[in-house]
Amino acid sequence: MAGDAPGRDRGAQVEAPSACQGLPHMLSNSNTCGMELSVPEIAERLRVSPQRVHVMLQSGQLEGRKVGSRWVLDEAQLLKPRRLSRPFSARVAWAAILGPGNVDWLSQPDRSKLRARLVRLRNQSDAAQRLASWLAARAPVIDVSAPRPAELWDDPDLVPSGISDSRSGMSGGDALEFYAQPGTLEHVMDRHLLIDDPSGQIRLREAPVHLESPASLLLLVADLVDRGGPRELRRADELIAEALQ
Repeated sequence: MAGDAPGRDRGAQVEAPSACQGLPHMLSNSNTCGMELSVPEIAERLRVSPQRVHVMLQSGQLEGRKVGSRWVLDEAQLLKPRRLSRPFSARVAWAAILGPGNVDWLSQPDRSKLRARLVRLRNQSDAAQRLASWLAARAPVIDVSAPRPAELWDDPDLVPSGISDSRSGMSGGDALEFYAQPGTLEHVMDRHLLIDDPSGQIRLREAPVHLESPASLLLLVADLVDRGGPRELRRADELIAEALQ
């Protein structure tokens, strides 16, 4: 489906007043703020060099903030699924999600290159996690709470994904996951009296392009990987083969 290209990425590095105030909770399977660690401490935990941690900050694999001249990172970063490769830009990520042949914001050579990368992904044993790494910049995550969560299912501006997509085979209980159609997130928040809540059970993203329901299988796989639980990861591995047929 052709459409306007998604906006440019905002950049991987994040500066915020503290680890628990304003730090994005994107791509995390935990909303608990931990201690703030230095680059050498993170390097020791991950068993990599401090230089590698700086590279991971630059690429968006890790998020942190600067205190004076040094970087600090939330300990909760260690609970995140490890990124296996550098993320695509948002516009390339959405071209992959929708299908390279279904978008008009990439050149023909770029569409061909993207198609070839997706074909090669079929032979990767870690295909689901690698795909999630590529799609990490697709849309920011907002965790919210709602007085009447069940009403979200009937909202025409919301498309279920992740654990709320029936193809996941999961019931998240009070946990829900949706994509808002472009330009509708603020209205959805107001309509359902949603409250921005880092510990909320409802995960929302705003898609930069119109989504059909059900959403792309590639999108579902990436959302399940980002949840990071063993059941979600197993199901993502099962779905990736079907998604790449």
